[in-house]
Amino acid sequence: MEIITWIGLSQSLFAGFIIASKKKKAISDMILSVWLLLLGVTFLINGISNQLFDQPLPSNSFLLFNPAFYLYIKSLTDRDFKIKWIQLLHMFPFILFQTLVHFKKFQLSYSPSDFSGDELPFTLIYGAAAILSWLVYNSISLLLVHRHRKSLKNEFSTIEDNEKIAWILFVAIFYASFCTFMAAFGLYTLMSGSGPYMLQGITYGVFLFMVYVLGYYGLKQEGIFRNQPIRESVKYENSVLTPAKKSEIKKSIIQIFENNQAYLNPDFCLDMLAGQSGYPKHQITEVLNTELEQNFFQLVNSYRVEEVKNHLRKKNDQYSIEAIGYECGFNSKSSFYTVFKRNTGKTPSQFRDSIV
Repeated sequence: MEIITWIGLSQSLFAGFIIASKKKKAISDMILSVWLLLLGVTFLINGISNQLFDQPLPSNSFLLFNPAFYLYIKSLTDRDFKIKWIQLLHMFPFILFQTLVHFKKFQLSYSPSDFSGDELPFTLIYGAAAILSWLVYNSISLLLVHRHRKSLKNEFSTIEDNEKIAWILFVAIFYASFCTFMAAFGLYTLMSGSGPYMLQGITYGVFLFMVYVLGYYGLKQEGIFRNQPIRESVKYENSVLTPAKKSEIKKSIIQIFENNQAYLNPDFCLDMLAGQSGYPKHQITEVLNTELEQNFFQLVNSYRVEEVKNHLRKKNDQYSIEAIGYECGFNSKSSFYTVFKRNTGKTPSQFRDSIV
């Protein structure tokens, strides 16, 4: 336990300072940096407590991890996100619990025989606060990730790995599994009176693992939606667009695609289409989904696939298949092959070989 504590302290501080020193820092990087530094503080306090008390003081890392995880995801997926003083209220339970533990010397009850005095209500309040914090913040965090990933195809024609934030899904699922296990194991510990040491060891071991994951992926994570904000898909039951207006917008979109071949630009996005057409983004998105029955990602890449097919039909085309993909607007080999096979049911090589 002592080894985990001091390794956790050193790694949290190291990762926090490294991320804070990134050249192109975003607000999300600063939040993650502070989050890691605070985790380092909890490791430090736990290490000192083990030296000063007969048993370690209870961990409140959950009350830090839950709101910090939410704020980090919010800052990644919302371009308009700004740090405000009122957001410090998210950390109030963490600060309150830390104060009570270290100044009032409150302890958690781990045995039915200890259910007396201040320990019992403190244990029950802490347990309820930790579970409620986990349920609320993790549910909102997962919803934000889901909306973000869903909206990507309404904004971009090419989706980079850093925009998918798949690693955050892994962290969320792993953390949810860990919290479920800890709730069950905590109940068992409470009834059996086995003491806090095993719980503390598991908790800080997992948070040490989280420090490594957050530090590694947080350092690689780039800002998302640097040029435009994320927006969730909207419902169109109460649309103000008339059929004639929708037809006009649809005609303009098709003209831009077929005459200007804007899809050949690998960075082509909804903002660019809105600028070229002169129509607001929300109206274009509505027409794409209702009139063309495709999102932006599907429409752009359907044109790219058709362009690739035209090249592959030319027997005298000297370009390699990968070069053709890049020429037609794809910015990576993996996305090119994935999209092409999804649209045609064949790989580019299979399609070329099937041409008589």
